[in-house]
Amino acid sequence: MNDSSTTLVEKISLKVIVAQLFLCATLIFSYLIYPYYWLYIQQDTLIYIACIFVLILTFWSFWSWYLLTKSLFDPYTLFLTAAVLFNGGQAILEIFHLNEDGLLDSKFSSETLLATLFIVNLGLAFLHLGALLSASSTRTSILKSKLESQSTISNKLKSCYKVGWILFSISILPAILVARDAVQIAMNEGYSAFYQQERATSFGAIPQILADFLIPGIFFLLVGSQGRRKGRRKDKIVCIAALLFHALSRLFLGVRNSAVMPFVVFTWLWHRWVHPIPRLFFFSMALLALLIIFPITAATREITGETRLSMDVLLDAFLSEDNPIIASISEMGGSMMTVAYTLELVPNIKDFEMGTGYFNGILTLVPNLFWSLHPAVAHGYPDTWLAWEVNPTYAAKGHTYGFSFIAEAYLNFGWIGTPIILGAIGFFLGKLTLWAVKSNEPARMAMVASFTSFFLFYARGAAVFMVRPLVWYSLIPYITVYILNKYRRKEAVK
Repeated sequence: MNDSSTTLVEKISLKVIVAQLFLCATLIFSYLIYPYYWLYIQQDTLIYIACIFVLILTFWSFWSWYLLTKSLFDPYTLFLTAAVLFNGGQAILEIFHLNEDGLLDSKFSSETLLATLFIVNLGLAFLHLGALLSASSTRTSILKSKLESQSTISNKLKSCYKVGWILFSISILPAILVARDAVQIAMNEGYSAFYQQERATSFGAIPQILADFLIPGIFFLLVGSQGRRKGRRKDKIVCIAALLFHALSRLFLGVRNSAVMPFVVFTWLWHRWVHPIPRLFFFSMALLALLIIFPITAATREITGETRLSMDVLLDAFLSEDNPIIASISEMGGSMMTVAYTLELVPNIKDFEMGTGYFNGILTLVPNLFWSLHPAVAHGYPDTWLAWEVNPTYAAKGHTYGFSFIAEAYLNFGWIGTPIILGAIGFFLGKLTLWAVKSNEPARMAMVASFTSFFLFYARGAAVFMVRPLVWYSLIPYITVYILNKYRRKEAVK
């Protein structure tokens, strides 16, 4: 890239970041002067304006990211999509009056709705500000990997391939056994019973821990297979078959998120590393999920016995939805309810945690081999706490409403800490994305894909579920590839 091109890119980056700072400042200023003008404007009007701001912020976020990175399909945009759908989906529907029972089912006062929409806008704005700052500070050349010797690239691919098969081998049998047990529970008692089971701890959790290595195994194997001349197609078939097994078994249980997220990330990895995928395929898959898969899964998840496998039942479930796309977005957008409840309960009922939630996430890196109950479990998960506060009867059955990364930031540090925490998360995710994509290095791509397949759930989850996937299922396999590659170089020197 010549000096004039570099100067142009820097000017665009500066303008984009200034615009994002202006949006953030506008939000903060609006909140500060809110007590002085809310008496003169109908609150329904303010709520509607706040919903419009969610839509504007969404379009701007994707466009500005494209201006800086020339990408609309990468781990950051995938998480941004999840964050908008789960925390602002119903706000967007409200603009077009598509919420049948009102925004968040009309369960909250206008004041709570306004505060909720504000913190959602604030969270999304600062999340994207952090990502833009990471993009503007990244100067890694896309051609970096092409400058490496062919032998170096070949060694990296071989190391990825070996790690992929190791992870696949240790996880496939536990994954089958865990899926078999879960399917039996779903067939006999329905979707709800799946969450009423006592969580396995200590050595009892080993099968699930090993099973979770299946997705990283698939990703590292897919990347590494590109370095093989023979058997490459068979390796890809193995990856696709294992991914379909994982997705279909989760969909049968009624668990849509963990079924779809790895599939979406796999599509991105294939698109970037194996072969570009036509845009029509992306849109077709999105419509398939929103129109058919999500509605059918939601409608049949509580059905038990062989009836669950009946085509007539599946067809009736599909036809029962008047507008599957709106229903799917509305259901996903219902996660904003956890933000509203958190604003009402904290600090009125519960004090701010002051970082305890994030610290417990770090503690999950240590297996539960030393305590009768892991400290993170003893402290309580945010989603479990919320369910017991809001609906004890519902919580007693093992259900929760999920949570939100925006609600967690507020739960820990309140209004002031929320933009700081979410800005840091945006910077980290943006930096991680560009660290892999710009280098186009195989192990980095596989590592980021592995982490993203778990991290997308953070849009409606909590940090206590995210730290372990980052280290155990992403960083450790990446370090293993690095060690193997270093060993190969030493052997080549001898």
